[in-house]
Amino acid sequence: MKYYIDITILPDAEASLDFLWRKIFQQIHLALVENKNKDNSSSIAISFPLYCKATFPLGNKLRLFALSESPLKTANIDYWLKRLKDYCHITSVKAVPIQHTFACFSRKQVKSIENKARRRAKKLNVDYKEALKFFKHKESELSCTLPFIQAVSQSTSTPQKHQNTFPLFIEKKESDVVINGSYDCYG
Repeated sequence: MKYYIDITILPDAEASLDFLWRKIFQQIHLALVENKNKDNSSSIAISFPLYCKATFPLGNKLRLFALSESPLKTANIDYWLKRLKDYCHITSVKAVPIQHTFACFSRKQVKSIENKARRRAKKLNVDYKEALKFFKHKESELSCTLPFIQAVSQSTSTPQKHQNTFPLFIEKKESDVVINGSYDCYG
């Protein structure tokens, strides 16, 4: 990634950092969906420069990366965040400095205890309540401590159904080298 945009989240007494993360991340997700490639991938990656370095686990900064300036300009992040302009500061597109560190941020899928119990009940042909009891005593070791954003799934929400929210757990892996890959519309 050679270019980036920083979005600094500015909470205040009316809007908490957690609330603003949800709103801003949702708009970024919509911008990536609107500007996705033909194969449904995104040319834009995201990172969290203050990941676990601040009071709030994700910090207050979101960084968008791309191989060229074009995807970042085309995404028009200012437009997508115009309703939240009082709560964030967006930089112009900048070149990534020569001296930098590498990290890979990825989504960590975490299944709920209820989902695990349903699978166990079906697999072992036992009662759901019995399968749920099996996991209840292991609840503390099965819980995930990674930072997350409460995201909304646009693909599973319908006008007749409430929005499907889910925790988007974010895992960071440090690296000494560039990690190339494809990006989905969550960055």
